[in-house]
Amino acid sequence: TEYLKLISDSDGNINKQLFYDNVRDFQGHDPVNRDIEQTVKDKVQSSYFSLMNNGITIVAKSVNQTGDSFKIKDFQIVNGCQTSHILHLNKSLIHENLNIPIKLIVTEDNEITNQIIVATNTQTEVKREAFESLEPFHKKLEEFYISLRKDAELQLYYERRSKQYEFKPSIKKYQVISLSIQVNCFLAMFLNGPHST
Repeated sequence: TEYLKLISDSDGNINKQLFYDNVRDFQGHDPVNRDIEQTVKDKVQSSYFSLMNNGITIVAKSVNQTGDSFKIKDFQIVNGCQTSHILHLNKSLIHENLNIPIKLIVTEDNEITNQIIVATNTQTEVKREAFESLEPFHKKLEEFYISLRKDAELQLYYERRSKQYEFKPSIKKYQVISLSIQVNCFLAMFLNGPHST
């Protein structure tokens, strides 16, 4: 609730000026934002919001602390635009057990601010299908491949996680079976759909 006060103007609307230095504006209800919103709406999950969200990064020119209160001046939200908008859109659902991690950085150096913006908005893309690898089936399938190890040259490895065997010179590329290769083989062999791959 305190964060919502920080990002709202006097009319209760979200203050878009606070995101001026953010590299992306609100992306609408894309899959990631729908997931954030679902967490806010779920009474149980929302209590764990701070554990499942990367939080907000604020860069301010100055800060004054009085007890537990902070007064920040000339600040920008450089990371967390999507989370901020989803929280604001669902402000009627915010309760005292819904918390958000906030990283507050104070600097007057514009170059450092730009480096912070780049660093907090740069990450390796994770495709949604990669999360399938968390399911017990894929862990068991990986163990099944391992259990079949007989001949080092003929051994196959199930790559449950991206580039899992990339830096193991003893394992050749033709020995690595990824999720997509596994699915394509299944389609071709068992569903008579080699053209579907």
